[in-house]
Amino acid sequence: MSVEGKSAGGDAGAESVPSPPFRGVGPAAVRRVLKEAIQKEHDRVEALPFMAALEGGRLSRESYVGFLRALLAVRTSLESSLARSADGRLELLRQRVPRRAVVIQEDLEHLDPKGGLIAPVAAVRAQLLAQRIRLQATADPVSLVGVTYVMEGSMAGAALVAPQVADSLEVSPEGGLAYLSGHTDGGGIDADRGGWAEFGAELDRVELTPGELDRAARAAHGVMADMSRVFSALHPLIRTPFKDLARELNPSAGSHVISSTEAELAAALRAGERSWAEFPYYATRYGDRGRAFTRSDSAWLVTLAYLDRASGVENVMWLSNLLAARGMPRWLMERHLEVLLEELGSMDPEAAEDPYGNLHEALSTLRELREHRLPDEHLFRMKREFAAAVPATELEGVPGAGALLAAAVADEVAGLTMAVPSLVRWLADETLFSRDWIAQVERTLERSRSLMAVSPISDIPRSEG
Repeated sequence: MSVEGKSAGGDAGAESVPSPPFRGVGPAAVRRVLKEAIQKEHDRVEALPFMAALEGGRLSRESYVGFLRALLAVRTSLESSLARSADGRLELLRQRVPRRAVVIQEDLEHLDPKGGLIAPVAAVRAQLLAQRIRLQATADPVSLVGVTYVMEGSMAGAALVAPQVADSLEVSPEGGLAYLSGHTDGGGIDADRGGWAEFGAELDRVELTPGELDRAARAAHGVMADMSRVFSALHPLIRTPFKDLARELNPSAGSHVISSTEAELAAALRAGERSWAEFPYYATRYGDRGRAFTRSDSAWLVTLAYLDRASGVENVMWLSNLLAARGMPRWLMERHLEVLLEELGSMDPEAAEDPYGNLHEALSTLRELREHRLPDEHLFRMKREFAAAVPATELEGVPGAGALLAAAVADEVAGLTMAVPSLVRWLADETLFSRDWIAQVERTLERSRSLMAVSPISDIPRSEG
């Protein structure tokens, strides 16, 4: 689910935001360092037309709903990441940070029960920020210290704008204003704004090394910068056509549609994260550019569910064949569709109908085509045999190399003549891999073709001499 780029490494979600380093950390300095890290971005946010409209009671209902939807995406990501983290130092945050996502959801059910993409650009940018938080939390849990500081700090000024919003939009804490009024999932008002000082004191007790505090500060800076991009799309409200939204996910994607609901968009992004976690090959070969294409491709795939059955399946097969010719065997699309359907199903597991029949049929088609030539038993045998024959250090970046090679041969047998060369061009590159590795690539191709009763041909380019 990517397009090849020059980068050889993965990223932590959306494109990184530069920030200055912070060193020379002393005791009880967490708040001080985090405040310093975000100060310029904080000032930039305060100067946005969005903030002037919010504080002046001039924000439109559409923009306010878009604001809440953006916050819901970010708070959900933060709260779920905190809950999943096994880092014991974050226990203070888990205990102290109130669950606000539920309250935001209740406000939205009052204001916008249908849940459309009222502010599409802001919604996409918020989903990208939510993804950044999840990925950073997985790679570096201490980043949540910086994220939490920003998101909880934003509540300190909520009480100042709540009256203006209440008057201009005719909302109340009981209907649409609960979040700004400080309600939490516990049902009461968040203990006074002096609670912010108490929270900060507890934050200073989190034991971080200077390097960890530096990373937390960078995470805080990145969140504040991304929130600035979200707010700038809310007022004046940017109404980008859906056919152009893919560029928000991936500037190189061109013009094509993506899902028109935030729930589906979030599911598509989570599916991409899971695919990249399952196959480190993506990050090792395709890097940041590949992750961006995973986002836009995954969000486009969801839209195929709403075409007629033949067109939906045909489009999935078209993309599968295209990617197979760029180094991604169709088995990778098969696996991605599986996790995508799981994520889509998790949106409403008790729904009477599943609207994603096209994607289910496309998955079945891909699986049947592959299993006819390469059953799971043979696929994973190739994976095990390859792993046992090559240095473990080389296998780290491509732990499923044997399975990828076997799957590419299955595509070759199906008539996709570029499936093997496009994979082997990189997987047998003498500047990247050892001679032992390359020899095992050739043996695996021979073995796979033998299993599929195909005459062997040479796919690995030889150097002169």
